[in-house]
Amino acid sequence: MIWRWQDRLEKALADEREEARTKNVIRLITLDTLFSRSRAPSKSKLIDAIESKISSGELSVIYKLISPETKAVIAEYESVLDIPEHIYDDTAGQEIAIDPLSDIEVVFRVGPNG
Repeated sequence: MIWRWQDRLEKALADEREEARTKNVIRLITLDTLFSRSRAPSKSKLIDAIESKISSGELSVIYKLISPETKAVIAEYESVLDIPEHIYDDTAGQEIAIDPLSDIEVVFRVGPNG
């Protein structure tokens, strides 16, 4: 059987959903992990497929705010519009300006309800 990349993406998401269901947890998965597991021809095509999954409620987006100093997750947001320009970084003990290109990690929530 020859698997298309879309089939591999579906399988990866089904595996994550099953683990979320059996362990009663929410699974978070990165774009790079989905790219690796699906072996999509490009990240652009994968993003198009992910957008469709988000629209249908199969996936949801989480924006993780990463401390530039400690690399710890200091906050999570469900909307990019909720991310502040500045935040107090408890892990570093100081207020920081958010650099959207380096301080935000996008992950996708996989669970029984996306």
